[in-house]
Amino acid sequence: MNPDTQTLNPFPGLRPFRQDEDSLFFGREDQTLELRQRLGSQRLVAVVGTSGSGKSSLVRCGLLSELQGGKMLEAGTQWHIAVTHPGGDPL
Repeated sequence: MNPDTQTLNPFPGLRPFRQDEDSLFFGREDQTLELRQRLGSQRLVAVVGTSGSGKSSLVRCGLLSELQGGKMLEAGTQWHIAVTHPGGDPL
């Protein structure tokens, strides 16, 4: 296929979506809203699910993009975000 005519695939494959890919992330608006509402009423929200179910994409691309985009201004604008990974050096 000619690189000039190759179209971009909107799906990142098996890796999670990144925050800068929020324009490609869709279909989980209700879950993102629910996370935002829960975070508005409590300080900690855990997202759990089976491997590969999209937890990281939901948090990074759904929730974090909205927080940094000003969707919870009533809770402040100075968010301290730490992305962790499983293993011996999670941060």
